[in-house]
Formats: sequence, C-alpha cells, structure tokens
Amino acid sequence: MYVMTDDCMKHYTSMTVAVEISTVCASGISVILIAVAIRKSKSYFLSSTGSKIEKRMILHAAVASWFLLLWVATVYLSNAILSMYKFFDNLSFFIFFLQHYPPMLLILWIKYVLWCFFMYD
Repeated sequence: MYVMTDDCMKHYTSMTVAVEISTVCASGISVILIAVAIRKSKSYFLSSTGSKIEKRMILHAAVASWFLLLWVATVYLSNAILSMYKFFDNLSFFIFFLQHYPPMLLILWIKYVLWCFFMYD
C-alpha cells in the first residue's frame, strides 16, 4: 500500500486514532492508580526502607506515564498539523526514546534498593 492513496491514508488515520485513544486511556488509568498509590503511601513511616522504595516506584510510574501522554500528543500533532509534520515527528521520536529507555535504567537504580530491602530485612 502506498501512503498517498486515499484507502491507505484512511486506514492509517483510523489505526492511528485507535492507538492514540487506547494509549491515552491506559495512561489515564495509570495516572489515577499513581494518585491512589501516593495517597496510600502516606500511611507508611516516612523513613522506612519500604517507604523509600515505594516512593521511587511511584516516581518511576509517574514519569513513564507522563512521557507516554507526551508521546501520544506529539504523534497526534504530527498528523493534525501537516505543515509541521517533520518537527512533531522528530519530537515524537525523541519523546518515545525518553519514555522507553530512561525508565529501564531507572529500574536499575531502584533495584539496588529493592535488593538491599529483601536481603537484609
């Protein structure tokens, strides 16, 4: 299929809209769960190791969720504003990178604390 044909563009547009809606819904649900986790985390002792781990995991989930929302917004803008397609497409690629790879590295930082918590507690 060629991108310039009408059938291909209609299919691509409907697929992109479906992916964007489902991604926004999933990210919205995760933001709600993060808010609940923040509220529940206040019941722990502030200086306990479990509390530190929980705060870091909440921060990890929040950052990943917000970058996911930013990525979907830039993908939408790249299709909505055709005159700035290249800019928003490049920006969405950069935000996609930030949404996927730094959270994976952040887990390594959290993992050491988790390892110490389970080994010495």
